[in-house]
Amino acid sequence: MWRDPLSAGGFLWDFADNAVLRRDLRDSLDTDKHRGADGILGPHLEKEGSFFAIREIWSPVFIERREIARGFDGSFMLENRYHFTNINTCRFKWTLKRFGLKDTQTKEGQADPPSIMPGQRGKLNISLPDDWDTYDVLDLTVIGPDGKEVMTRSHPISTPAEIASRKIVRTGSAPARLEDRDSVIRVHVTGSIIDIRKRDGILMKVINTKGDVPFADGPVIQQGANNFSPVTHRYEGDDLVIETAFDRKSHYNTLRWTIHPSGWIRLQVDYFPGAYFTDFIGVNFSMPESEIGSVTYMGDGPYRVWKNRMKGNRFGVWTKEYNTTETGEFPWKYPEFKGYHSRFYGGYFQTRTQGFTVVTETEDLFLRLFTPAWKTDAWHNYEPIFPTGDISFMHGISSIGSKTQRNVTTGPMGGQHILYDYEKEPSRRLNMVLYFNFNAPR
Repeated sequence: MWRDPLSAGGFLWDFADNAVLRRDLRDSLDTDKHRGADGILGPHLEKEGSFFAIREIWSPVFIERREIARGFDGSFMLENRYHFTNINTCRFKWTLKRFGLKDTQTKEGQADPPSIMPGQRGKLNISLPDDWDTYDVLDLTVIGPDGKEVMTRSHPISTPAEIASRKIVRTGSAPARLEDRDSVIRVHVTGSIIDIRKRDGILMKVINTKGDVPFADGPVIQQGANNFSPVTHRYEGDDLVIETAFDRKSHYNTLRWTIHPSGWIRLQVDYFPGAYFTDFIGVNFSMPESEIGSVTYMGDGPYRVWKNRMKGNRFGVWTKEYNTTETGEFPWKYPEFKGYHSRFYGGYFQTRTQGFTVVTETEDLFLRLFTPAWKTDAWHNYEPIFPTGDISFMHGISSIGSKTQRNVTTGPMGGQHILYDYEKEPSRRLNMVLYFNFNAPR
């Protein structure tokens, strides 16, 4: 839209949700569920995720995409999308954050704004401390001439593998002990017992010192073939390895469990999508929704995302208490708990009686938390779809439509994922690595 000379522009449909004050319902606000909820704010001016997405997408100071690697020189390319204002009237603030188990360490500073006239591009240079690359994320905040925040853009520094290496402990007092049962292999390891099904390597049951952990029945590939072969097991040093075998015709998707003496359990899944076009790609596990209390995770947040609605979040550590909020509906308790969450690095899942930890070393992974209530409309435009299961770790997620458009007409990001390998060449499979600790304190 910004580049096309024939674009007529656009407008925001509604600033805030419309609602009727219902005297017969204790003076509550009635939006007729989602039908009167057209705004980017709730009826009490609650901020939905779209509020922050709009702030980023239509920011008058456009920060071009920047991936930060070790050779980062502190520069960002900017575009001035103000009509009458030079960017040198804005202020730029940077914040480095290092996430620890108990707290977050920060360093802050200011950057001299460059002189960039309306419609022009230029470079912003930041003088960072020598140890900048020991931090996990760089936040860049733009403050307008009126002293109000225009937007903040997060730029992760550490990769998931680097974060995982700080978290994972592999050594322990003794190797895992294996017990051969009828249909499962039972593994006893520091503080935990896990049952893995012999015929396909699926996790069937987890027990720790506090009792049953309500997490099982995975990994189940979706959308793809669940054709894992029967498992074999062996020891590699002190590590117990339980894995399936690759066969190009019948078992081309594989998994491998590595149980470390410390109690950390590594899962590697190598798989192909089931078709050329897929709605989502990943693995599912089961967890009763009644068991979850909260999730504290590192990644983009705190709002959920869709394949074609990724903007507006920041990278950080977020705690989300369980809720059943549906966007635009009572009680307007944001952010919504259920849905997809992008750039997942790891998280702690607090259940009613205990908790467990999941960490990944795979980049650009999504965390899926349960399934929002089903929605539709007279034209079947707004019908979000989700995988089966309850908790998912995904390479690709589904898109969403609106009240006036189906997802596939919203642009390329509204379409399906395209990835398939007819030859089933192992080197071209998708790869996912997850670490579980079912007996770890938060």
